[in-house]
Amino acid sequence: MEEESEVKAQEDEANLFASHFLMPREAFESEWSETYGLPFVDRVLKVKKIFQVSYKTVLYRLATETDLGDSVWGMFYGQYKRRTGKSLTPIDEPNPLLPEEFQAGCPEMLRSREPDSLSPYAFVEDRLSRLVRLALERSEITLSRGARLDLESMRDRVASWVK
Repeated sequence: MEEESEVKAQEDEANLFASHFLMPREAFESEWSETYGLPFVDRVLKVKKIFQVSYKTVLYRLATETDLGDSVWGMFYGQYKRRTGKSLTPIDEPNPLLPEEFQAGCPEMLRSREPDSLSPYAFVEDRLSRLVRLALERSEITLSRGARLDLESMRDRVASWVK
């Protein structure tokens, strides 16, 4: 039992280190702010894909550097389950890197295979979503005007937003 908790503590420490080492502060903050208008799950998965890390690495970073703290875990798992109908187990990784991407080792090698190596998250309309969110927060537009979606879907999106 004590050994399990020690292994968990070491794993948490390694994930925290990785979240800072693999995603430098300025780059992480830039990418996170670019995805401001996307639903939380999409934001995490897009940033995960950009930095080629686990979704857990992104969540560790958010848990330590935002007001959300440890609530990011429950928010992510809940929204992921609502979207997919499936719960994530400790070994699941949504949209994992393919073996050849993992072995390639560097983003430059992956770029040479574009657009074949791009995922659907590379094409998410984050700029428009960010602008719509900012306009809604400033009360410059109404929810129904901001929606390129039906109103119910837009309400779901707004409910999924985090800072």
